[in-house]
Amino acid sequence: MDMTLPTVNPQDALYVIFTSGSTGKPKGIVISHSAFYTSGLAQQAPLYLDSDTRTLQFASHMFDKICETGL
Repeated sequence: MDMTLPTVNPQDALYVIFTSGSTGKPKGIVISHSAFYTSGLAQQAPLYLDSDTRTLQFASHMFDKICETGL
């Protein structure tokens, strides 16, 4: 089995989240690798997160914030 990881660029799509559809039709919003990474960095200092930090996740996997807490 080939276990080689793909090469990705910061601007590449990481995942898509859909809006609530308040205009009548939900829209897919592409979240890039760099946006996800930057969001995680911005939360690190105010939440006092470091390599010793452990978290418990209980949010639905259908909720966008679960991706950020997985960092």
